[in-house]
Amino acid sequence: MCLNLKIFLCAVSLGLLAKTAHAQSISKIEIKGQNRIEKVSILDKISFKPGSTFSQSKVTADVKRLFQTGFFYDIAVDLTGSVLTYTIVEKPVIDSVEYNGNRAFDKDDLTETTLIKANELLDIKKVNIAINSIKKKYEEKGYLLTKVSYKTSKKKAVTKLIFDIDEGDKVKIKRVNLVGNQAMSDQKIKAVMATRAKGILGMGGSYQADALKRDKEFIGFIYRNEGYAQIKVSDAEVALTRDKRGMIVTYYITEGLRYKIGDVTFAGDVDFTEEEFLKEIKIDENEYFSQAVLLSDVSKLQAKYGDEGYAYTNVIPRPAFKEGSTVVGIIYDIKKGEKVTMGEINVTGNTNTRDKVVRRELRIFEGELYNETDNRSSLANVRRLGFFENVEFQKKVAPQDPDVMDLDINVKERSTGQLNIGAGYGGFQGFTLQGSVQQANFLGKGINFGLNINYSEKRQQLFNLNITNPYFNDTDWTVGFDAYKQLQRVLDFQDEKTGGGITVGRRFGDFLTASLKYKFEKVEVELTDLAFTDVYTPERVAEAEGYSSGVTASLAYDKRNDRQFPTEGHYARLSLEQTGFFGDLNYTKASANFRYYKPVFGSLVWRNNINYGWVGTASGDVPINELYRLGGPNTIRGYDFFSIAQTKRSGQAFDAATTVGAPFPDDRANIPFGGTQQFFYQLEFQWDLIAEAKIMGVVFFDAGMANDSFDFDGLKSSYGFGVRWNSPMGPLRFEWGFPIDPNEKIGERRQDFQFSIMQSF
Repeated sequence: MCLNLKIFLCAVSLGLLAKTAHAQSISKIEIKGQNRIEKVSILDKISFKPGSTFSQSKVTADVKRLFQTGFFYDIAVDLTGSVLTYTIVEKPVIDSVEYNGNRAFDKDDLTETTLIKANELLDIKKVNIAINSIKKKYEEKGYLLTKVSYKTSKKKAVTKLIFDIDEGDKVKIKRVNLVGNQAMSDQKIKAVMATRAKGILGMGGSYQADALKRDKEFIGFIYRNEGYAQIKVSDAEVALTRDKRGMIVTYYITEGLRYKIGDVTFAGDVDFTEEEFLKEIKIDENEYFSQAVLLSDVSKLQAKYGDEGYAYTNVIPRPAFKEGSTVVGIIYDIKKGEKVTMGEINVTGNTNTRDKVVRRELRIFEGELYNETDNRSSLANVRRLGFFENVEFQKKVAPQDPDVMDLDINVKERSTGQLNIGAGYGGFQGFTLQGSVQQANFLGKGINFGLNINYSEKRQQLFNLNITNPYFNDTDWTVGFDAYKQLQRVLDFQDEKTGGGITVGRRFGDFLTASLKYKFEKVEVELTDLAFTDVYTPERVAEAEGYSSGVTASLAYDKRNDRQFPTEGHYARLSLEQTGFFGDLNYTKASANFRYYKPVFGSLVWRNNINYGWVGTASGDVPINELYRLGGPNTIRGYDFFSIAQTKRSGQAFDAATTVGAPFPDDRANIPFGGTQQFFYQLEFQWDLIAEAKIMGVVFFDAGMANDSFDFDGLKSSYGFGVRWNSPMGPLRFEWGFPIDPNEKIGERRQDFQFSIMQSF
């Protein structure tokens, strides 16, 4: 019963009493039914006192005040003789809230939705609001048939509020309709949409209300980029199929005319010449209107004024349409505001990372005139560190001076450390035991620290310790060192390296780094299969052993948006290693690596990795353990480690039981001996599967070769798919590779599953 109706009924009953009460004097006021609420608190809301004269209007006002406290279900008032009695029914206190039938969401999710918790008063209005909130939450995940009801249970003065949830089946999207599109095909539009119809294999078709809203914006955006400046897209219309097992999503599109660009003018605070403006913008070079170019132009104009100190410049592009014309002019309306200088710069949210790690990436400084280009570079630099999930620069006017701008740098830290301990068994590697500690932000100082121990029964034993300080003594110099002991079995021989190195480098600007590394190591090589001594001759083995002393010069250009998990930008590295300054080994190695990342739409990222390597000597042969061999999760997936290389034929009998491969018909074996050059290319498309859990999907294509000549003889390629999880232990990769045209005679499989605990390129 609503509050006003209860008051009305009380007023009616009191009116009947009042006819006989006349000017009755009240001798006593009684309260009945109170349990939890103190009597004095109730009397405080009642205007009558002993000796007061009865008044119907006062009673009505008292009842209204009592109801407004929210503590009562019902209030009855009675006047018997000179005694005025208020009989109340209190609302119970909820001792606990339970949810029955919920599978899609846990209790914490639903509690956050209903906002009803224990020790609150039971408010039926609030309960009904909570029911609608639960239904809406389920609808957003595709449970359109969910039913929710409530009940209370009271035992021994304990009241439980119970929500009964009948989730029903999750309704999948059966069809997505586009109505009114003529200039663009359904296929082109749906390619940018997150909403998908259920596929033949049952994949896709998930309903998400937020995705429907984003898709509406995406549709409008791609149309406006093609010149349809007045495109109109309806909200998604969702309808259930007759059997209520699926839903149909429909967007209605009104394309309008396609507009060409006309005159481009500038209004408002025009501080530059037209020629200077036109050098910055691109819209005038377009034949057709494009929203993406327009937004880019706005950003460039804001930066142009911002570089002069106008931090709050506002640029509004105003399309100038003419009725009956397909030419649209653009007016950039500029409001520059006042020049400002930088005030206080505060870093917040960095519980582990020290302020200086953030501040040394800044190109803006307190007391200087504001510069927009430097501000954007600073934001990109902090994000590029890879230490934070989110970085925001919040500008605000300094309270003491409107011409001074304070800056709050709000960061949300991500885990930069990885602790991995694992064991396993595989046919190729045998028993494996792995332990590693990786910390990209050691002690919160931005120092890279790594300790890795890896034991593989058949393939590898590794100990590695490395520490690198990219800002040695808070300068632009980088200093690092590493120490290692590695034993690696490459099909038919094993090499063991024990050594260490020191690296010194320097940054030039935000993206370019040059470095020199000196290493010294002891190398030992041993044949593991004596059947192939005609391939791995004692002379070749001896040439690979001894002490190695060398220097590596490298140049790296890193413009990725995130060094830990890049989704945009590029990375390039050139290196040249020369050994033989003293010691037994003398060879030269050169390598080049280029990586490119580009967002496609949504969370989909196009990833590329190109790698080239060359090794040679001034005289003699290259040591067998320095030759290139490909295969495995970091080069050509779907192939075994070190199985892709230029081959040599052995005249000895081939034992398929102890080596990788199978005998050729003439009982002679092709051994992947290695090449002096390598080239491989990796292409990936990666996207979020479950963004909240940091689980991603990937499809890939790999191709590469390892030969003495760069003619692609022996080129191998594969394709596949996988799942990646940036877990608390570190990045886990589960990938299935499918070699293209595998040679099963030498043991190449048609498919191969590979698991690795490491980041992709």
